[in-house]
Amino acid sequence: MEELRIMVQNIVVVIVLALLLELLLPAGDMRRYVHLVCGLLVIVVVFQAAGNLARVRWADFPAFGARQPIPDVVAAGIKLRDRQLGAARDSMRQALQQQIRSLVEVGGEWQVVEVEPVLREVSDNIFQAGLEKLVLTVRPLRGGRDGAVQPVEPVQMGPAGEQKLPGGQAGELAGKAVRLKQQLSGIYQLQPEQVVVRAVP
Repeated sequence: MEELRIMVQNIVVVIVLALLLELLLPAGDMRRYVHLVCGLLVIVVVFQAAGNLARVRWADFPAFGARQPIPDVVAAGIKLRDRQLGAARDSMRQALQQQIRSLVEVGGEWQVVEVEPVLREVSDNIFQAGLEKLVLTVRPLRGGRDGAVQPVEPVQMGPAGEQKLPGGQAGELAGKAVRLKQQLSGIYQLQPEQVVVRAVP
């Protein structure tokens, strides 16, 4: 495209100079020679520009190069859109995981084991892909906020190898998990059944 612009610019400059010379020179034999020289200059500029255009890759110009069929262009656009939507969804999922981890751990009573945010499936607009479901696995932080280590109580194993928490710890842990579930459903404006909080000892 740059070569075409330079070619047109050169031809216009030479023609304008030729017209100015013709206007400035008096009538006579000299005028015929100036007319001849200016015509030769225009021919040289055109041939030089044509030589430059011969070296241009014509495939770069959509009007002259090989044209792609319309279905191929549409398919390539759809593939590109899907790839960009997938990358945006992954980025959004990672940001949500980090945000939820920070929100849960800021209180100092939970340690996040795993966060699985499930995004709403959308076809073309990533801004409509909100949080559809949240599955969170947490374990209580042993030291609490002040970092003091609490004494470890013995763990009992049930008949199927299940861990049983001693005393009323199981009920207390379940109550804290329910409160965390309510907090997260309120923050993200989800129904309680859309938030799953698993508390592991």
